[in-house]
Amino acid sequence: NEIGVAAQGMATAANMLTGGYQLVVTNVPYLGRSKQEDTLRDFCEHDFPDGKADLATCFVERCLAFCSPGATMALVTPQNWLFLTTYADLRDRLLNTAYWNLVVRLGPRAFQTISGEVVNVALLSITNQQPVETSQYVGLDATEQKTPQKKESMLSVDPLAVVCQQDQLRNPDARVGLEKVSSLPLLNKFATGFQGIATGDYSRFGRCFWELAVVLRPWAYQQSTVEETIPFGGREHVFLWEDGRGELSRSDQARVQGLEALGKSGVAISQMTDLQCTVFTGEHFDNNTSALVVWDRQYLPAVWAFCSATDYNTAVRRIDKKLNVTNATLAKVPFDFVHWQRVAAEK
Repeated sequence: NEIGVAAQGMATAANMLTGGYQLVVTNVPYLGRSKQEDTLRDFCEHDFPDGKADLATCFVERCLAFCSPGATMALVTPQNWLFLTTYADLRDRLLNTAYWNLVVRLGPRAFQTISGEVVNVALLSITNQQPVETSQYVGLDATEQKTPQKKESMLSVDPLAVVCQQDQLRNPDARVGLEKVSSLPLLNKFATGFQGIATGDYSRFGRCFWELAVVLRPWAYQQSTVEETIPFGGREHVFLWEDGRGELSRSDQARVQGLEALGKSGVAISQMTDLQCTVFTGEHFDNNTSALVVWDRQYLPAVWAFCSATDYNTAVRRIDKKLNVTNATLAKVPFDFVHWQRVAAEK
C-alpha cells in the first residue's frame, strides 16, 4: 500500500511538472551556489547556466518554462538579479524573449516576520510572449519605505512609472530599472574601478601605522574606507606586503588584486552605504575600497567633484541596490563631464 501511494504521488508530481499553465505564482526559494550540494549545483549549471548563481534565478527560468504561450508568472524574487553583472546574460535574454509586465522594488523589511536587511526582494510579473519594440512595463520603487505597512500603502496609492522594455538593453549590463535611460556617456569612459587586496587575516597582516616605530619594508601603506567624504582620509593602515613575495601572497585566504591601480590617480570609494570617498593617490588599498582610477589626470577634478557630491550615490543606487556595491558598478553610471568640470573649476 505504501509503495502504491508513493508511486501514485510521483506520477501526479511528474504530470504536474510536465504540464503548461496559464498563471504561475510563487515566492521562489533562495539558495546561493556556494551553499548548494553537489547534485543540485550540477543540475543548475547544466539546465540554467545563466541563473546558476542562485537557486532563486534558476526558479525564474523554470517558472517561465511552466508558462504556456501567452501565460504569465508573478514572482517574489531577490532584487539583486535585476542589476548584478553576474546575471547580465539572463536579463539580456529575458528582455529579448519575454514580455515584462511589472517590476516593483520592495527592498528590505518587506515581510512582517523577517526584520532588518536579511531579505532584499522585488515583485516581478513576466508573460511568455515575444515583446515588440514598443513593449512597456510598469513599476515602483518602495525600497526606502521602512515597514511592510508603508510599502503596502505606497503600492496602493503611488503612481506607477512606465518604462520602455527595449530601452533596458541600452543600460550597462542590461540592468532593469525604473528610470528613463540616460543619453550621457558612462563614467567608465573616463575611469576604471579596481577592487583592493583582501588579506583574509587582518590580525596577522594588518596594523595601524602608529603601532610601528617606523613604516619600512616589509610593511606598506594601505588605503581604506572613510566615514565621511573628505579630500584626504582613510590612511590609518599598513600591511605586511613583503613586496608581494611573502606569506600574504601565498595565503589561501587572501586575494591579491587591484595592483594595476598602484601609482595612479583617482578617487577611493567606500563601497558600503552612502559611498563616501576620498582622493586616491596610488597606494595599495583594501577590499572594502574601490579605486576609481582616471584614464587621464586632467579628468580627476571633474570625477572628484561628481563622486564627492550626493548625485553620485544617487546615480549608483538607481542601478544597484546591493548594500556593498561592486567595483564594476561604480563606473557604470551616466557622467556629465562638461557639467562636473565646470563645478570643479568653480570649487
